[in-house]
Order: sequence, then C-alpha cells, then structure tokens
Amino acid sequence: MALPKNIEWIWPSIVDTTTAQKASKQGLWASAWCAGATIVFVVLAQFGSQMFNFDSSALLDAFLFIIIGWGIYKMNRIAAVAGLALYIIERLYMWSASGPKNPAIAIFITLMFINSIRGIFAYHKIKKAQI
Repeated sequence: MALPKNIEWIWPSIVDTTTAQKASKQGLWASAWCAGATIVFVVLAQFGSQMFNFDSSALLDAFLFIIIGWGIYKMNRIAAVAGLALYIIERLYMWSASGPKNPAIAIFITLMFINSIRGIFAYHKIKKAQI
C-alpha cells in the first residue's frame, strides 16, 4: 500500500534500485544531522554554553556519524545498521543522563535510519537478482 506523496518519506515504497537508493539517502541525512548538531553543540560548549553537557570528546561521535554517513552513501549495509545502533545507544544514554527531551525528533531520525537500512538491503537484494 502506497502512502500519499506528502508523507511517503515516513515509509517509502521500495520497488527498484532507484527507490532503494532514495530511501537509503535518509540515513545519510540523519548522519549529517547528528554530526552537524554534535559539532554545533561542542562549539557552543567551548564558548561557555552548557545546554547538553557536551565537551570536545563528543567530536568522536560526530566523526563516527560522518564515517557512517559516508558508508551509507556507498550503500554499505554495516554502516546503515551501525548508524541506527549508534543513534539508539546515544539517545538512550542522553535520556538516562538528562531525561527524555524532544522524542519527536528522536522518532524522526530513527525512522530515517530504519529507512536507510531498508533501502540498502533492498538495493543489494535487487542488484543480486539482476545478475
């Protein structure tokens, strides 16, 4: 069942390699968001802001999300699964430390990583069937 076009990003239809690649790119954008937001919060923390207790060690997380994003761009299954796993682990850690904050964004980004996994695995399955 296809969703209306304006909300298909929630659970995109994957029928060929093109739609699989399109769905997988959601993980790339989720990784970019996670890396970018982390870098912004680290920079703010360096200037004295204590919004989320970020310090320079959080740059490792940003670096990991950049690497994961690159892997997703290259249609790597391990990178897609690692992106979801790292995001969930970090989200659980942050919520245990400071309580749940903005679960809507967490759900949104989690869906993006899930769609990336769906897209990448479907892409490889379709490519293998074409051989």
